[in-house]
Parts: sequence; structure tokens; C-alpha cells
Amino acid sequence: MAKVKAASKAKTKPKAAAKAKVKAPGPPTPPPGYFLGEIEIFGFNYPPANFAPCNGALMSIMRNQALFALLGTTYGGNGVSTFALPTLAPVKPGGPFYFICINGTFPSR
Repeated sequence: MAKVKAASKAKTKPKAAAKAKVKAPGPPTPPPGYFLGEIEIFGFNYPPANFAPCNGALMSIMRNQALFALLGTTYGGNGVSTFALPTLAPVKPGGPFYFICINGTFPSR
């Protein structure tokens, strides 16, 4: 009798996992049409993306260097580690409210 060879499993190399390029987190894309430090008035009481309320809040210079370059310590802060946003009261108690763009296009001179 002839010996029948058992079908051998083909040796396959595992396909190399697709190397997905993971982008390092960087600064978010500035909103189109808004300049850094631009103050806008909106009819709602919460800040839209890339904006902060104009309530005199202290901001970290390290995390907001470009905005600090524009505002400095005009509205407060110690100028070493913090600076303050302007304080603008709402037009009426129920709004509209003022917000400052904290992530936008740096204005050219």
C-alpha cells in the first residue's frame, strides 16, 4: 500500500499588524474665523468650544502662552505663573454673555 501523506498545514507567518500611525496629541485646531483673545457675545450661559467666559478667571501661563502674549497681566494675575481673563458682566442678568476665544488664530500685526 502506498502511504498517503497527511495534508500538512501550510506554515503561515502571522501578518504583521498594520501599524496605525497614532498622532501625538497636540493643540486642538483653532476654530475657523476666530482670533485668539477675540471677545464674542453669545445668547447662552455656557462657553462654546475654544472659548472661556469673561469672568476674571485666572489662567496658567504655561498652558496658555499665546493668549498671555496678547493679554499679559492687563486684567490681573501674578505674571509669573498666572494671568487673568477680563471681567465683563452679562448685558442682562439672564444674558447674553461675553466669552473670550482661548484657542484661535494668533492675530498678525
